[in-house]
Amino acid sequence: MSIISIGIPIPDRSALPGQTGSGEEVNLQYATQNYCANSSNPSPTVATPAGGAFSYAPGGISGGANGTIVIANSQPGNYIVTYTVAGVGSANFPINISALDDASFSYSASAFCADASNQTPIVTTPGGTFTTQDITFRPFQMQFEVSSGVSKTITIPNTVGSSYTVNWGDGTTTTESAGNISHTYDGSYPNPTVSIGASSDTGPFTTFSFANTGSKSDLLDVPQWGSIVFSTFINMFSGCNNANFQISATDAPTISSTGNPVMSYMFRSPSTFNSDISHWDVSNIDGGVAYYSFQAWLQNNSSFNQNLSSWDIQTTSCLQFWSRAFGMSTENFTDTIVGWAVKVYKNSGLYDVDMSTANGVTFDCSRTSDNASGQTYAAKYGSDWPSNPAGENWTNAGDAFDYLTGTTANWSITQFASQNC
Repeated sequence: MSIISIGIPIPDRSALPGQTGSGEEVNLQYATQNYCANSSNPSPTVATPAGGAFSYAPGGISGGANGTIVIANSQPGNYIVTYTVAGVGSANFPINISALDDASFSYSASAFCADASNQTPIVTTPGGTFTTQDITFRPFQMQFEVSSGVSKTITIPNTVGSSYTVNWGDGTTTTESAGNISHTYDGSYPNPTVSIGASSDTGPFTTFSFANTGSKSDLLDVPQWGSIVFSTFINMFSGCNNANFQISATDAPTISSTGNPVMSYMFRSPSTFNSDISHWDVSNIDGGVAYYSFQAWLQNNSSFNQNLSSWDIQTTSCLQFWSRAFGMSTENFTDTIVGWAVKVYKNSGLYDVDMSTANGVTFDCSRTSDNASGQTYAAKYGSDWPSNPAGENWTNAGDAFDYLTGTTANWSITQFASQNC
C-alpha cells in the first residue's frame, strides 16, 4: 500500500502580505490600536529592521518621521500606518483615534416654576452619571429676644467685613462695614431673625465676636450658619447668657482653611449653652499666634454636655480644651476621648496633642458602649475598633485611653478625674 502526501507550497517572501522584498521580515507594532483624542502621543514599540520610513493614510492623521503620532493634530478616524524598508518590504498597523465624549447637556429652559413638571435633560453623550451641587447663597442668621410692643436696640459687636448686607428681619436692609452694628426695633417684630451676608457683597462678612459685649444677653438662637466662610471663632459667643440660647442650625459652619482659624473662648461663660455641635468639621482649626486652637472654648460652661467623638482634631495645640467644662458627663467625656483614640489609631495620627487642663470632668475606664449611639464601641466603630489578640486589642475605654496617651500617639490629657481605672 502506498501513501500519497500532498504538501502546501511555501510562497516566496515577496508574495506575503506587507512584504515586497526577499530579505528579512518587516515588523511594526504600537502598544494599542485605539487612542482617545486627548491621549499622549504614541510611538512604535517595534519598527524593524531599522532605517525605514513611515507613511500615514488617509489624510487627517499627523505623524512624524520616527513613527510618533501627534494625537492633538490628528482628526478622529481610522488610519493605516505603513513602515517601509527599502529592498526588504513593508508592514502596516491600523490606528483608530476616537473623539472625546461630549459631556454637554441642556434643558428646555434656564428657569422653571416650582410647580412645573419634571424636566429631563438633553444629553449629548449618553452613559454618564449626574451629580448636583446646591450653589444657593444662604446668609448667616441670629435670632434675638425683642418683646412685642417694646422698643429695643440690638448690637452685634466686632464684625469683620468691609461692605456686606444685613437684613434686620423687620423689613429693613442695610449695608454695613467692620465694627459694631446696631438696629433699633419698635416692638412690631418680636424676636426678629437677623440675616447677614448676600451673594452680591463686595466686602463679605467673615466673623464677629460678642466678647461679653453688645446684645450678648439677647441672643436666642443661631438657626443657620449659611454660606459664610468664617475666618475665626474667637470669643464669638463669649458671655451670651440668655437662658434660652441655643444653636438650632442643622447645617455646620464653614471654617476657613487659611489664616490660622481658632475657637478660643467661643462659648466662654454662656452657662446654659448645650446644643449638639457634633456634626461640625473642626479639622481646619489649627491655632494662631496669640491663642491656642481650642483654648478655654468652654470655659466656665456649666451646661454643655455633648458627645464630640466625631470631631477630627488636627492640631496639637489644644491647651485648656476642657477648661472647667463642668457640664460634661462622665459618659460623654469618656465616649469623646474613645472616638478620638479610634481616629488616631485608624489614621496613624494626629500624634503629640497637648490637651491639658481638663479639670471638672471624669473618665470611666470600664465603659464599653457609646452613650449617643446606644452601641458597644466594637459595634459602632466596626473594623476600626482594634480587636487583634496578638496586637492592639481594646476591650474598654481604658484600653483606648492607654493607646491615645501611650508612647505611640503620645497625647497629653491631664487634670481630670478617673474611675474604674
